[in-house]
Amino acid sequence: KKFWKTQEVRELIKQNDQSAIVKAEEMITQLERLAAETGDDEYLPGPIQYTTLIEAYSHGGTVDAAQRAEKVINRLLSSVDSKDANPTTQMLNAIIGAYASTGTESSAEQATAILEKMEYIKDFGDGTIKPSVHSFAMTINAWSNVGSETAAHNAEEILKRLLEDYDEALEQDTEYAKELKPNNVVFNSVIDAWARSGSNSAGEKAESILLRMEALSKIKIYDVRPDTITFNTCIKAWCNSGHPDAPIKAEGLLRKLETNPQYPKQRG
Repeated sequence: KKFWKTQEVRELIKQNDQSAIVKAEEMITQLERLAAETGDDEYLPGPIQYTTLIEAYSHGGTVDAAQRAEKVINRLLSSVDSKDANPTTQMLNAIIGAYASTGTESSAEQATAILEKMEYIKDFGDGTIKPSVHSFAMTINAWSNVGSETAAHNAEEILKRLLEDYDEALEQDTEYAKELKPNNVVFNSVIDAWARSGSNSAGEKAESILLRMEALSKIKIYDVRPDTITFNTCIKAWCNSGHPDAPIKAEGLLRKLETNPQYPKQRG
């Protein structure tokens, strides 16, 4: 009964149609009204409808849209009505993505706060919400989009937290560990954060992450072998650093990539 509007909104989201937010809000209001008028709780919006609403907000690309999405989650988290939909990891990931897209320091802080809220619910809640590697990746991306040395440090700290959580999950919850397994995206995003930082030490920081990937790729539980995106972004970090050794270091990385066919080729 409640899926008749959901698909319409999703199509608008796919088309980046700015009316998606209005249509999503109308969908929630109409379903709540129908449930009240008919006395049929089957009409009440569920996780799919609320996720669609939050995804519409996340595609809005503004801080205001992200904040409105967060208000929806906070209302659901604080609701004592058992009829209300329970928040999901997918919903909170959508909010992180909304903040990440705006590219401001305050938005990156908000994205980090959402990640921390997910970690808190995982540790002290009912366990239904747990951050995934996707949650960490988008939070790192939020800091990468800021483009400062502080932002790059923060991105790297979040990567460290992911690695710690993954190691802990391997010992305590192997199923959850699969959802947390680090990938090239998170490492490459931190390297990108350094490439955008404008720091004189950007090249050194970026290359140290590349070397960490090489070391971890030799351990069976990891699958993070550097690829062409890793090397190209690391080269960019050296070139943007203004370091006197940047040309030599960048050329060395290029030579290493060209002479080692084991590194996967990726577009980007």
